[in-house]
Amino acid sequence: MKYKVMAHSSPRAMRQTGFTLVETLLVIGILVLAMAAITGVALTTGASQAAQNEGLLIDTAGNKIRNIYSSTADYNTLDTAVAEGFELFPQSMGQAPTINTWGGTVTVVSPPANVATPSGVGARQFEINWPNVAEDSCSDLAAKQTSALGVSVDGTEVYSRGDAALDPINPALVSGNCDEGVTVTFVYGKL
Repeated sequence: MKYKVMAHSSPRAMRQTGFTLVETLLVIGILVLAMAAITGVALTTGASQAAQNEGLLIDTAGNKIRNIYSSTADYNTLDTAVAEGFELFPQSMGQAPTINTWGGTVTVVSPPANVATPSGVGARQFEINWPNVAEDSCSDLAAKQTSALGVSVDGTEVYSRGDAALDPINPALVSGNCDEGVTVTFVYGKL
């Protein structure tokens, strides 16, 4: 048998297979950018979803209180301790005190500090205070469609049913007052 030795005469025949270091680094860079984008979207979606969930809890609690007090003229006897006795919130939020997603202690107060329109109704309204709200969730929580008569962010009224300047909700006021750790207050009651 004869063996034939083949010489590599062309550069193409000498080329190795596989990826170069530059190609590998380029692919890794693209993957890192894609993962960063996905993580950013996931975090934003997570904050928005948390705000939507908390808004639903607030509105459910507000409506339960209104139903419980439907046969009374006002909410004079309502405070945080009474509200906690109604078991308005899931047990996972704790009972006495009730703690929201951001670690704030939820309070219920009647009459509210900022009475929603119309003025002078005092104890015919109550507020649910949601403190320590994260900045990335604040706008979504404050703008959540609820049956509340009014909404304020850190004491600044951003929505008041029937008030031409604040109904619908004022997005500029919301974003201008949403900082880390603010309190978002929802006012409910009898008109």
